[in-house]
Amino acid sequence: SGACTNGQSCGFCHLEHLDPPAKMDQRQREKLLVPPRGRALQLALGMLRQKLLTIDAVAPHCWRSYARLCQACGAPDTDEDGPLKAFTRGERAVAKVMAAMNCRRLLILLRRTLLRGHPEAELAAEELEQQVLAALRPQ
Repeated sequence: SGACTNGQSCGFCHLEHLDPPAKMDQRQREKLLVPPRGRALQLALGMLRQKLLTIDAVAPHCWRSYARLCQACGAPDTDEDGPLKAFTRGERAVAKVMAAMNCRRLLILLRRTLLRGHPEAELAAEELEQQVLAALRPQ
């Protein structure tokens, strides 16, 4: 009936939820594009990894796509120390909004801002998004 069966615990789908999805304002999006862009990318990839860990239905091929995305970005695909810590005030604000985003919105943000101009990484992010959507779709 157009409602997510996972309710508030859903971290990905595109169906209606009680809270509107988190969005970055213009100032926060601009902070992503200001050097050092690599730190923002590492922060976003760490957040994405944490979100993927919370989704039970994520299949092994999704993790291979995540590894390809990290490789295309030149970032390590392991996160032994946890997500990158945000040190500056701007980084903390961006990290807070990223943490509130669902997985799909975070992937879209990556493709539209941080991965722009990197076709291999954009393709890997799009592939990961499609695989996670397929994994969460009811059988």
